[in-house]
Amino acid sequence: MGIKVVSPRAGNAKLNKPTCPATIMLLDAETGETSAVVAATYLTAARTAAGSALATEMVYSSKSADEKNTLVVFGAGLQGELHIKAIQHLVNVTKVVIVNRSKERAEKL
Repeated sequence: MGIKVVSPRAGNAKLNKPTCPATIMLLDAETGETSAVVAATYLTAARTAAGSALATEMVYSSKSADEKNTLVVFGAGLQGELHIKAIQHLVNVTKVVIVNRSKERAEKL
């Protein structure tokens, strides 16, 4: 058994911390005792990006492999970074456009 807690905190961006920290707690199904506590921010972001990448691949599967594709990503945090990596792994992306509140952070990504 397990439970995942995601605790969005917009102010964390100013602290250079994840804005959606996540934690997973695993419980023994028989006894209910805690068997593991896992920092799951990266895992949560990676799973979300993987799902988006698969959906994107399905939409673009009918396109020619040499066709040019522009990827637009909203946000320059961990989610944006992992979405770019996952989608580029499955789809021929020739241009990435990042929309973000901070120009500096978008340029860094």
